[in-house]
Amino acid sequence: VIAAQTAYFSSLGEVTAALWRERTGRSPIMHEVNPADTDFRSLLVKLKSEGSDVLFLHIPIEREGVFLKQIHEAG
Repeated sequence: VIAAQTAYFSSLGEVTAALWRERTGRSPIMHEVNPADTDFRSLLVKLKSEGSDVLFLHIPIEREGVFLKQIHEAG
């Protein structure tokens, strides 16, 4: 679960994590990002090394396109 460091997005991340635990019995890995960030490459490298296969993204909509583009570039 990736959430921007704001009360709103952090709350969404916590709700998502709770639902995931309830439905799967597994605890998700939580990551927080600065809501103004535009470079997510280091986080993507970390996610890839953790073997993440599902991402729940709770960040400002203005950053989602950048995030998705960087996912595509990272392979």
